[in-house]
Amino acid sequence: MDKMATTKRYDFRLLQKDDLWSAEIVRRVSVEKMVVSKHQDGFATEADAQTWATNEIAQFLKKYKEKDKVRSEKRKQNKIEQALLEKDKSTEKPVRVKSKWDLIKTSTKETE
Repeated sequence: MDKMATTKRYDFRLLQKDDLWSAEIVRRVSVEKMVVSKHQDGFATEADAQTWATNEIAQFLKKYKEKDKVRSEKRKQNKIEQALLEKDKSTEKPVRVKSKWDLIKTSTKETE
């Protein structure tokens, strides 16, 4: 017997083999492909397996929400830094270069 809960990214599957139940946490990689992220065997009842699976999915989702918050904050910080860099670049006066030699001379003056 195969029962599966439906969510968007993470699901769980309950499988029965003889008198024992097992639960699998699966992640949807694509429409056709599912990957088992975690599994547990040896449950006496289907309810025990389902309880374990729902608790594990809750932990997975909590962990990924926290990671997503951190990524979001980093993304916001990077956008702010990029905007500041762009603002600095727009306020700088462009250097007119007549030849490669002028470019070399100006770059060595800046480093001295």
